[in-house]
Amino acid sequence: MHARRRELSVRFVARAGIKIGAQHQPLWTAELAKLMYVDRMSVDELRKQYPELAGYNLTHVDRIDDGKKLTTFPGRSLDFVIANHMLEHCENPNGTVRAHLSKLKPGGVLYYAVPHRRFTFDVERPLTDWEHLVRDDTEGTAWSREGHYRQ
Repeated sequence: MHARRRELSVRFVARAGIKIGAQHQPLWTAELAKLMYVDRMSVDELRKQYPELAGYNLTHVDRIDDGKKLTTFPGRSLDFVIANHMLEHCENPNGTVRAHLSKLKPGGVLYYAVPHRRFTFDVERPLTDWEHLVRDDTEGTAWSREGHYRQ
């Protein structure tokens, strides 16, 4: 898996872009790529939030921003956005993808990885249907939040 990710990274992650939420596992990128690390809090705050990562080196955070919205980046300013194991945590994944797309230059690349549910604690959880995702995006997520917590 790591070899395949490296191969894809070399092929698609070039020029200047961002990696959201690298923590202790930044994606390998080509040396020519200009990469900025973005997270929702500083390394010190991340250490407090995730004490289980105490034995790991955490990636330096270059910019603090909401990875779902990326409000500190102008539109069409990035060649790539890397967000591995982030999208499945978003209340409104369609809105997150739209926000990421709005930050890309023409021809830019979204580089996502999400876990296969078969290998997670969600294995027994029913699949979320497309209509649910669209409703979360168009009406907001307040209507579905309690149900998500209960699941």
